[in-house]
Amino acid sequence: MGFVNRAVNVISQCVYPLSLCMALPVFMYNIVIEKETKLIETMKINGLQMKNYWMINYLFNMIVYCLTAIVFLFFGTAVFELSFF
Repeated sequence: MGFVNRAVNVISQCVYPLSLCMALPVFMYNIVIEKETKLIETMKINGLQMKNYWMINYLFNMIVYCLTAIVFLFFGTAVFELSFF
């Protein structure tokens, strides 16, 4: 049983960073939609300051990343009981 647990931990250490990269398509999708609809230009015309735009954009991306990391942390510690967490 000890060997299987160690093998799962080694495999999960390799797969975990790769699985967090799955949030990248969400970030790329948002960039493409903004460019396609010319959202930034429209918001500038309506009076949005760019510092507010970048702050909201940063917060949204940070929330998406943190939710992904929390889900992986929960499953790694509580469900699968991996030691590398």
